[in-house]
Amino acid sequence: MGFLIAALQLFGFPDIFIGWIEECVTTPMFSVCINGNPHGFFNGARGLRQGIRCPRSCSFWSWKQLQLMMQQLIDQNEVFSYHWRCKELRLFQLCFADDLLLFYKADVASVQVFRRGLDEFANLSGLHANHRRASSFYPGQHRKSGST
Repeated sequence: MGFLIAALQLFGFPDIFIGWIEECVTTPMFSVCINGNPHGFFNGARGLRQGIRCPRSCSFWSWKQLQLMMQQLIDQNEVFSYHWRCKELRLFQLCFADDLLLFYKADVASVQVFRRGLDEFANLSGLHANHRRASSFYPGQHRKSGST
């Protein structure tokens, strides 16, 4: 729930609108129609986690939230350095489905800014990077086949 509210606030939605959304999400009641007639009411039980478990169903909101969080950290942090090919555009990420590419100068300070942002995002959203599938590429540091 906190993730949804934080995302709406970052997008700049008015507080009254955010309150309406919060009310709809926290107090859902459902009814089943049989032959066109409603029969009884029951509370929803799955909550927001149901949609967040499917990366494609929430990718826009998740990636946009991450982008806004990272952009704030970059703007507040004078030690962050853009990758030299991305500096003019201020490009630091590309997203597609459930894949994320991050671009930055390969220095300790820039890595720490991204690490902090990813940790904050994970704490807020419950979405964590899969470190078994993650890779890092640094120019000029290519391994030859068979080397360790």
